[in-house]
Amino acid sequence: MNRLTDIKTLLQEIENALKQKFPINQIQQGWQVLTFYGLSDSLYNSTMQKINEFEKKYGYRFEVYTYPYWGKADVLEAMKLKIQNELNSWLQNIKNSDFELFDDTIVSLIVDNHCSSAVFEAFKYVESVVRLKGKYAKTEKGVPLMRKAFNKDNGPLIDTEWTDAEKEAIVQLFAGAIGFIKNPSSHHMINIDKEQALEMLNFAHYLLRILSKLSVQE
Repeated sequence: MNRLTDIKTLLQEIENALKQKFPINQIQQGWQVLTFYGLSDSLYNSTMQKINEFEKKYGYRFEVYTYPYWGKADVLEAMKLKIQNELNSWLQNIKNSDFELFDDTIVSLIVDNHCSSAVFEAFKYVESVVRLKGKYAKTEKGVPLMRKAFNKDNGPLIDTEWTDAEKEAIVQLFAGAIGFIKNPSSHHMINIDKEQALEMLNFAHYLLRILSKLSVQE
């Protein structure tokens, strides 16, 4: 999980809570009648606790200005707007990419514009998932790890239903990604811009998607 997936989940939980709001008061303001809404104490408190847990986990503080005549649902609506604005700024920064398979380290780096580090960590994460799924030791890494994991004869991550050409292609795909993208960035700290970083991150995320669908061969 990372802050992108967690904040989306949080917004959905707030939305679900607000479906149970009820009117508590009305105020005449000029020609308008403003209606204010409440929530049960238990639902309000449990939803606010989830917001507080998110704030504590990721170091954010969603503060809103409230009025005395607001109900609990009105406060929650204001919090929802604040949180949605934060999410929108993140999505704009990463061009609405969907990175739910990355851990939060990677998402945090790209949101904060640490492009080279984000790319390195993303492909390092791909490497770690291959190592974990293949049940390899921590000392196994890089291109040799990819070639072992996807060895067409006995690799634990090879799908036996693939053709020989597909088996050859998958090992080249992963070995090439780690050898060409991860290793140079880890050795030389290449400076890359945001556009390049997002392209590489989407590629790394696609590799994770492939891994998520593979069954380990015993």
